[in-house]
Amino acid sequence: MEKQGIVSIWLGNIKNQKQLEKYVDLTYDEEGESVPSKFFEDFNIDMDETDEDFIEKAVLEEKSDEISVLLEGCSYEEVII
Repeated sequence: MEKQGIVSIWLGNIKNQKQLEKYVDLTYDEEGESVPSKFFEDFNIDMDETDEDFIEKAVLEEKSDEISVLLEGCSYEEVII
C-alpha cells in the first residue's frame, strides 16, 4: 500500500549480491506474467501494489549497526535519516 512520505526499509543478512537478487527480484513465467519472489512471499507483499522501479537493494562489504552507514548511497538517505 502506498502512503505519501512513507518508506519501508528491510534489513537482513545475506552473503552476496547474487543471492540478494535471487531473493528479491521478480521472475516471469512462460506467458510473461510476473512471479513473486521469495521476499514478496515472506513479507506478504502484493506485487501489484509495488513498483519495481523504486526497489533499491544493496549488500554491504562490512557489517554495521549505524543506520547512516546502512543507508549510505541510497536515494533520499538524508531525508530518511
